[in-house]
Amino acid sequence: MAKEDSKKIDLLIQNSISLQKAMAALAVNLDRFSRDIGKLLDFLSESAKTFESEEKERGAVAGAAISGDLVRKLDMLIDQNKTIAKGLVLLENYLKEKIETGSKTEFKSW
Repeated sequence: MAKEDSKKIDLLIQNSISLQKAMAALAVNLDRFSRDIGKLLDFLSESAKTFESEEKERGAVAGAAISGDLVRKLDMLIDQNKTIAKGLVLLENYLKEKIETGSKTEFKSW
């Protein structure tokens, strides 16, 4: 029985040593992985900065064209709103006139 216990102890020691070796290899690989991730983050950060500066340069030129187009569209919208407002004022005056004269003209719904 002592011989069986000795074999079990030797097997446990070997397993423990193998586990320690695997843990050491894992620690080394995790360290390498961590460094590589750090390099990747640095690269992506630098790329983002470069992209942002290029977009700002392009944006200044494109922004002028976009804002010009936007101004034209807003001017058209303002003109349309003025036309609608004039129409509403004329309609209001017409209705007031009809009410003041006591006309009993019925208005049909559209």
